Order: sequence, then C-alpha cells, then structure tokens
Amino acid sequence: MKTLILLIFLLPFIAFSQEPPIGTKKIIVQTDLPAKEGFYLIANYLLDNGYEIKSKDTELFLIETKSMIYQSGRTTTRYLVNIRSKDDKLIITGKWISGYNTGIIEKKLPSKWFIDMFIPLQNFAGKINKPLTYSN
Repeated sequence: MKTLILLIFLLPFIAFSQEPPIGTKKIIVQTDLPAKEGFYLIANYLLDNGYEIKSKDTELFLIETKSMIYQSGRTTTRYLVNIRSKDDKLIITGKWISGYNTGIIEKKLPSKWFIDMFIPLQNFAGKINKPLTYSN
C-alpha cells in the first residue's frame, strides 16, 4: 500500500521530468486552450513572473522575451525565449546570443555549453505546469 501511495505521489514528477532527445529545438506545452486564450495565458504568465516582453504579434500569437543572462560555471551567455500559441499548444524555442554571434538553442550530445543552454528553456516550460513534449 505504501508503494502504491508513493507511486501515485511521484507520477506527476516522473511525467514532467522526461529528458529531451538529442536534436530537440522545440518544447511543446499542451494547454487545451484555443490559440488566442493560450497567447493571453502565456503573456500574463511572463508578466506575472518578471519576464520582459520584447515583442508580440496578436495576429499570429507570437511573443519574444527580452534577452536574459544565463550563467553556468564560468560561462555567461544571453538568451531569449520565443513562444507561439498555435491550436491548443504553446511552442517554445530559444536563441543564444554571445557577442555578435547568435544561434538556435538545441539539445546536443554532451557538450557542456549547449546542454546548459537548453536548461533555461526546460525550466521555463516546466514552470507552466502543463504536459510537455519535444520536437526538432
């Protein structure tokens, strides 16, 4: 009985801790809301949690945050989050910025810098508390 109760308690944490496969560029959050409502949900979430919105498109339901600093060990990099509300999903992607170089955040083979850059996207998506899937 104790094992069953423990399994029921841990199941939500196991479901949300799915590791993204190599090559992942998108995190998809299932909202079960129409695109417009999902757009306003994520816009309010961003503002309520201290994120700054750089730009938004209310026709295509796109939001881009202002760049933020992510530090891992001795490496400091800026990144921004792009969110598109489409159908009943939020599609989250990111871009890293280092000096004059930019690139799409992607889960790669063990390379400390790239894997670390995917962590802020995962943390961001995980805080929304909705089911996640991953895509290239």
